[in-house]
Amino acid sequence: MDDILKIITLAHVGLIFNLVGTIFVAFSFGKNPGEANQEDETGRIIYLASFLYPGLFRCGLALMGVGFILQLLA
Repeated sequence: MDDILKIITLAHVGLIFNLVGTIFVAFSFGKNPGEANQEDETGRIIYLASFLYPGLFRCGLALMGVGFILQLLA
């Protein structure tokens, strides 16, 4: 256990927080539940993205902020 704790530094924990926060932010957006879309020049339907999970977005931003601060402290 001590060997693992020697390897994991604040910079590593900060990187993990940044990665998880980025994934949270990415998954907070998704396809519009109202099926809003538009067509491009070729007639292909493009669905518009919507901000679906604001709590997940805020949590992701907080994790990225903490991860950034941990990397600065390392």
